[in-house]
Amino acid sequence: MATILNHTMKKALVPTAIALFISACSSVNPVTESIKNEAYSSSEFYINKADQTKEAEDKISYQLLAVRKLIDENKEYEAQNTFSEILTAEMNEV
Repeated sequence: MATILNHTMKKALVPTAIALFISACSSVNPVTESIKNEAYSSSEFYINKADQTKEAEDKISYQLLAVRKLIDENKEYEAQNTFSEILTAEMNEV
C-alpha cells in the first residue's frame, strides 16, 4: 500500500514541480521589457527612476533607457558616463 501511495505521489509531484519551475523561469520583468519599446520620457526622468529603485535589474534598465534618451538629446558625454556607471557596477558584481 505504501509503495503504491509513494509511486502515485511521485507521478503527481514531479510534473507539478516541473511546471512550477518553468513558469517561474519564464516570468518577465516589466521594467526590463520596457527597454524594447520607445522611451518617451526625458533622460532626467529615467535617471531619477534609476536612483529611486532598489532592484538591481530595474536600476540597470532605467539607466539604459536614460542612455538612449541622452543620445537622442545630443548629450553624448553624459550618455557615456552613465553607460560607464553601468559597466562599473556590473564588473563590481562579478
